Amino acid sequence: MNNAPAQWATLLQACQKLSRTKVTTASAIRAAVTQIIAKAGEGQGTNKALHNLLGAAQGTGSAGCDGDSTSSNGGACVYYGSTNGHPTNIGWAETMLEAADELDKAAQAAEKAHQQADQLNSLNKTLTAIALIAAASNSKTNDKAVAATQIQSITKCEAITKAEECRKKESLCEWQGGEAKEEKNCTLKAVTGKDNTAAATREQATGAAGTEDPNCGQYTDPEKCAKAPRKPKEGKKSVCGWIDLIDGQEKI
Repeated sequence: MNNAPAQWATLLQACQKLSRTKVTTASAIRAAVTQIIAKAGEGQGTNKALHNLLGAAQGTGSAGCDGDSTSSNGGACVYYGSTNGHPTNIGWAETMLEAADELDKAAQAAEKAHQQADQLNSLNKTLTAIALIAAASNSKTNDKAVAATQIQSITKCEAITKAEECRKKESLCEWQGGEAKEEKNCTLKAVTGKDNTAAATREQATGAAGTEDPNCGQYTDPEKCAKAPRKPKEGKKSVCGWIDLIDGQEKI
């Protein structure tokens, strides 16, 4: 084995020429190990009697793998022998197979991580959508609740027929009858600034709760009669009309 350093230098140069960026796979490692073990099992020497051997053995191989390919019973080879009549396992081949198993585990872990990331992204999108739907639903519910409350307030104010009682609720209602002490002149207090919700709700209340005929008979003054609340019928200028009786005849 005096030429071992020179042989190692030759092998090192050959290895350095190989690409260092190429990434191997578990299947490629297993395929290489399978080919090597098959080659070792082909048999070397006379009548191919030497098994579990890599390289070339000469003759009977009785001189062992002495590295001399010209000897009669030696050879440039590696003999792994047998144990209890079976080929001895090749240590480095087993290590390569273990490395292939680790590569498989790493690939499976990476795939599982990707799947979990996809599931988390999908769950996040679902939760975001649910939150947006809930927020929109709550907003609509709140709008309806506010409108319903304002309609109730309008109804409460308009049900008051006395100025004194209306003025007691000045935070909510407003008396529109001037010096008059009675009649239906109490309305929901006007909202100042940019918020005209009360005015809009008043229209809604008129449409929802004012569909029945107005009580025009309650008015004793022509001017107040003409200003009766609620929307006039088509073709009419006011909800109520004042009628004077002159000599038993109606005069509008």
